[in-house]
Amino acid sequence: MAVKGPYLRAADGRIVATRRLRAGDAGALQAFYRSLSRKTLDFFPVDPESFDAIARQVARAISGEDLAYVAVVDGAIVAFYFLCRIRGPVPTLGIVIGDAWQDQKLGRQMLTALLEEARSLGREAVDLTTMVHNDRAFHLYQSVGFRYVGRTTLQVGGGQTRVERRLVYPLTANGVARLGALRAD
Repeated sequence: MAVKGPYLRAADGRIVATRRLRAGDAGALQAFYRSLSRKTLDFFPVDPESFDAIARQVARAISGEDLAYVAVVDGAIVAFYFLCRIRGPVPTLGIVIGDAWQDQKLGRQMLTALLEEARSLGREAVDLTTMVHNDRAFHLYQSVGFRYVGRTTLQVGGGQTRVERRLVYPLTANGVARLGALRAD
């Protein structure tokens, strides 16, 4: 595992333990989602009441389809970060940090760890989307090397769609070529 140790260091000096998401974590992940403010849920739309959907997230991580980590303090999940479709050439990255742990410089550490993991697995690139009004995350992603490729429309369930900004971080020459093809669209 390329993640640098089992800990992150918060800006205020607190140490945050990290580990892979594991079987039996669905309840703790649901408790984490339930703890998120409406504003945070607007940036990371998940239904905290849908235990089945959360259990599917855990199952994908256990099966190896996704690579997922949690940050834990005093036994409670305070952040969830992952690469979906890790077996494919371009996994999708996601991060959600609990409200009490935002502004602690954890996101950059999580991004770095996930990008190192994708690189060590030989992936071509990593992509992600972010809400069009989430400028803070957008600038963080760009500051670590993600490149903006345009807006994309996502299906969000119930026949609804949402427009988000798409970014790509190339890891190999093929990833750079893929980025060029995306920009040509």
